[in-house]
Amino acid sequence: MTHSLHRSGDIESLRGDFVWFMYQSKGINDTGIKEKAQEFIAAAEIVGSENWGDVKTGPIVSSSKEYIKENISNKSRIRGVFTKREQVIEFLKIIKEKI
Repeated sequence: MTHSLHRSGDIESLRGDFVWFMYQSKGINDTGIKEKAQEFIAAAEIVGSENWGDVKTGPIVSSSKEYIKENISNKSRIRGVFTKREQVIEFLKIIKEKI
């Protein structure tokens, strides 16, 4: 299992995982978090993130995407996982354009 998303599998199936986080630091990058989180989620969905979610509402394997999105706030901390390097590259390109 990866520590943040509880993706199950054997060591080989998880070896190529790329885990991403969007956390804020008070006084440094703590404004507009809700909008930024929504952009990260949209980008993750576009490139096919294997799993993503908010720390408080849980990942998409245990909560619906709609529930997670509806409960994103300015205190949300989101994270996800990709299984291919190409997904990471595309995700970063999208985020760089939007944020």
